[in-house]
Amino acid sequence: MRFIHTADWHLGRVFGGQSLIQDQEFVLREFVELVRESKPDAVLISGDIYDRAVPPAAAVELYDQVLSQLIDLRVPVVAIAGNHDGPQRLAFGRQLMSQADYHIAGLPQEEISVVTLHDQHGPVHFHALPYAEPVVVRSLFKQPSISTHQEAMSACLASSVKRMATGGRHVLLAHAFVQGGSETPDSERPLSVGGADRVNASLFENFAYVALGHLHQPHAAGRPQIRYSGSLLKYSFAEEHHVKGVELIELTATGAVQREQIALHPRRDVRSIRVSLEELETQPYSLANREDYLQVILTDSANLMAPINRVREFFPNTLELVIEERLPNSPSNLSAPSFAEKSDIPQPIQMIEAFFEQRFGNSLTQPQYQKIQQILNDLRLQEQEIML
Repeated sequence: MRFIHTADWHLGRVFGGQSLIQDQEFVLREFVELVRESKPDAVLISGDIYDRAVPPAAAVELYDQVLSQLIDLRVPVVAIAGNHDGPQRLAFGRQLMSQADYHIAGLPQEEISVVTLHDQHGPVHFHALPYAEPVVVRSLFKQPSISTHQEAMSACLASSVKRMATGGRHVLLAHAFVQGGSETPDSERPLSVGGADRVNASLFENFAYVALGHLHQPHAAGRPQIRYSGSLLKYSFAEEHHVKGVELIELTATGAVQREQIALHPRRDVRSIRVSLEELETQPYSLANREDYLQVILTDSANLMAPINRVREFFPNTLELVIEERLPNSPSNLSAPSFAEKSDIPQPIQMIEAFFEQRFGNSLTQPQYQKIQQILNDLRLQEQEIML
């Protein structure tokens, strides 16, 4: 049996103030065409279909269009909710939609939802386990001792493994941080603190293949048959070197796995460049990639007037401007900028700088600048936590 494994579409995502809905629509057209050409027996979507629990209308419309096209191709779709999704909303009408071979699992159940498909070698059972929040699983199984994601996943799987058919091949869809996976990417918030969000890959030994979602870089976790497909697009500058795509899986008669990663080609790339304003003005840049989403690290002195405007003359989709002089341990530490000018509107740090210069007649020292920036970052994180 051949199926496509994908995850972490994050429809409705906003990156650096820029809506990515058109970029998502663009790459999903390629995805649907891939399904049309490869003719898989199923498509698996392992969570985080939307970027937030209440997605914008454009995101819902886009998902509806993609599902309609897949159903027209007569390809069964098995999908689960991730930690970003609103599980009840996502699973609305699931019984009706299952008649059209769209099978969606929103909240964990005492018995994992199973979709059985057949090929010439017999049945393949797809176990759809949505994101299992410990507090939800604790209530579901009435086990007050459940406090970690490992315990929650174990409880969900234990009740279903006992019911697994003796014959056939078994595939699991899950949305979790499986031990052995890469570190949480910049664009994906941790599920909990102190390692309580980790799940051990040994829990999945009964499955021929485990189609994971949550981490955005494609990779195996624990063993080659336990895989993250990665996200649909690059959703942060930390992901600029990722190769985004889908997994095309062939499950043999014995349950052995053959896989192929198929790259998808975005409308715009996400990347970082290190350059001076003089280099921007004197060096030719390819028009083919000037629309990319950029983090521009400027090597000029920090005393610049509205440099974002000058940079955007060459790269209009510059989402983040970093002054290298203000980076910790500059110029080598380019991965964690402490200053970013993200729009034409003055940033808080700029207004504080202007006030300080007007009030005291000189500029902020480097330690003062870094301290203020740290305070602003802490406030921004607190605001994000409140919104979540």
